[in-house]
Amino acid sequence: LSFRTMFDPEIMGDFDATIGFRFGPDGYVGRLNAAGFPVARGDPDSADATFTGEPNVLAAAVYGRIPFEQLEEGLK
Repeated sequence: LSFRTMFDPEIMGDFDATIGFRFGPDGYVGRLNAAGFPVARGDPDSADATFTGEPNVLAAAVYGRIPFEQLEEGLK
């Protein structure tokens, strides 16, 4: 939900990708493009990119602006 709230369509340009998330046994898939970033439960195996790890680690990268390289232990 917060990804949709933070979304800025002006910076998207023609970017269009399916983004997957796997947190333990839970999977989510979102379509990221200029129209928005709706995310719902689903199998992320066919996504263009998938983040796997702990939700708090992803939040640290997104909201805390910590570079992904520093989060390698908790997010792949």
